[in-house]
Amino acid sequence: MTNTVCAALNSGVIFNRVEIAMLTARYDHGYTSRMKTAISIPDKIFNSAEALAQRLRVSRSELYTKAVEDYLKRNKNQGVTEILNDVYREGSNSLDDELYSIQSQSVSKDEW
Repeated sequence: MTNTVCAALNSGVIFNRVEIAMLTARYDHGYTSRMKTAISIPDKIFNSAEALAQRLRVSRSELYTKAVEDYLKRNKNQGVTEILNDVYREGSNSLDDELYSIQSQSVSKDEW
């Protein structure tokens, strides 16, 4: 039960279940919508990141958020690329003779 609800109940005022539910629903259960986490990184990288954050005048959290966001953007299609590379590595990339003949006949002989 939240501190707000406990304080209200301890004040001597009697609330019914609906009123308690309404108080609980309005309560902000977190002061931030961000996830806090602990990570371990080498001292050299941490110190460089600290210096960069100060130079850019951003918080450490903002710097790390932007760095991870950029990394995710650059790597989001990595699995797709690997699958396509496997497909093209296994198959032949040349046309069979009949298809080549049909294809070349469809192109006009005019100079470009």
